[in-house]
Amino acid sequence: MATPNITGTLRRSLLIKIISKAAPSREDVNSVIELTASKVVEALQAQSMTFYIVEGNEIAFKNVYYSPTLWAKEPGLELKLQETSAKLLAMKLPQGTGVVGKVMASGEPAFYRNSDSQAPFMASMAKTTGFEVRSMLTVPLKANTVIGAIQVLNKELAAGTDGEFTDKDLLLLKEVAEYSSALLQRMLDPKYQLSADDTAKFIAKLTDLPLVTKIEDVEVDEKLITSVGDAMIRREGIFPHKYWACLEKVDTN
Repeated sequence: MATPNITGTLRRSLLIKIISKAAPSREDVNSVIELTASKVVEALQAQSMTFYIVEGNEIAFKNVYYSPTLWAKEPGLELKLQETSAKLLAMKLPQGTGVVGKVMASGEPAFYRNSDSQAPFMASMAKTTGFEVRSMLTVPLKANTVIGAIQVLNKELAAGTDGEFTDKDLLLLKEVAEYSSALLQRMLDPKYQLSADDTAKFIAKLTDLPLVTKIEDVEVDEKLITSVGDAMIRREGIFPHKYWACLEKVDTN
């Protein structure tokens, strides 16, 4: 199941709608996973991405993406990868399985490149995936505990790094995993509390908007406020302004 290319505007509207809920649904959790997955693919220019979540003593596949560039010269590969995606999304792995299992157990990322020392591993990965693997990044999703992992394979050749991820890509993926984990943990565990600051930080990061932390920095648009209406502002508890990345709780007393 390919991850759609979701625009920043759609990300904002969906996130605000989801985060404002007191009790997010399973569909809301899936939406946040899809939003995060699309952000990862876009930011890292990844040819493949898999999003994992811990479910009991197992690891579940929650989102699988394959870039059309993988089958650009081999049309038959598209159907094979679609079948692979469907199969993965229907299965679960015992905790500790493979690279993703080790990353989740240790809480530390894994970075593989197609170097001389790691070439055998990359070759074995190619047999598993059905396409040549040049590079792999796997990072854990952890808040107060490890709740999953994100794994990407191959950087798009158009990026100019011969299909390999860079140290900068690793830092970026770790950053995305860090701010995504807190929100997902809050949605998966009702006892886990996420502060308003962390929530605002998540929205700002995921939508590529500046984080506004001081009320004096907010540019008030009277026409926007009038258009939104007092009733909606009080109901949603979100103050609308230019950036929509600063969540100011409205006092309804």
